[in-house]
Amino acid sequence: MSLRPLAFAALFFAPFSLSAQNFSTRPCSDSDDQGVLSRWFSSGARACEVRQTTLPLVNGRVSAEGTNGSIEIVGEARQDVWLEAKVNTQGTSQGEAQSMLREITIDTQGTIHARGPKSVAFHNWSVSFRLHVPHQVAATLKTENGSLTLNNLQGSIEATTTNGSLKFSGLAGDVRAMTTNGSISATLEGSGWQGHGLSATTTNGGISVTASPNYSAHLIASTTNGGVSLGLPNAGGVHGRNVDTQLGNGGATLIFQTTNGGVSIR
Repeated sequence: MSLRPLAFAALFFAPFSLSAQNFSTRPCSDSDDQGVLSRWFSSGARACEVRQTTLPLVNGRVSAEGTNGSIEIVGEARQDVWLEAKVNTQGTSQGEAQSMLREITIDTQGTIHARGPKSVAFHNWSVSFRLHVPHQVAATLKTENGSLTLNNLQGSIEATTTNGSLKFSGLAGDVRAMTTNGSISATLEGSGWQGHGLSATTTNGGISVTASPNYSAHLIASTTNGGVSLGLPNAGGVHGRNVDTQLGNGGATLIFQTTNGGVSIR
């Protein structure tokens, strides 16, 4: 897996301004996730800092986009957006890695995203985002080479990643989530889906779903190269590669699909 450079970064470069962007900053601690650079590389000097700020929620919608970093979004009892960005850099020296931190900006106007210098060998950077938002929200999330995590959200949600896993729990509304080259892990809470429905798909990866024994839904699950296993009392057993069934009293349609991988629903 290779880091993908941000082609537009050099055109829009601007030095990081704490006062203009109203971020508080601190060095990363041992407990902080150090990002994809630390996981993918064993050599070179690294630097890491955490930036935090609070933003207004405009028209009930939030959008975030990244490359070489994860995105996590959590719904809670609030009216604004709390944003945390973990910025990781790698250089040929500690001074270069530290200097690179100052070249990376976090744009919060419209779609939240990071800008910085072109990534080349031993001169790389990544930014992972964590957002705390109201439970009821419309969200559009997209990242490459990073995972997506969604918790306790209700609304119209589109989440897409390439080369990363997808994990969610406590969702409701109209949710469309997709990953390429990554697994899906889902927890369905309560007795049934509240809202229009769910579509969760992956190309190369397994799907693992957990639900309560009395969960009600219209379930569609399929795989091209693998099997579908249902461990729920009202629809147990192995069902080949395609399932279209009613769980409990039925309800909203939940779709889980993969091309290369198994589907387990328990």
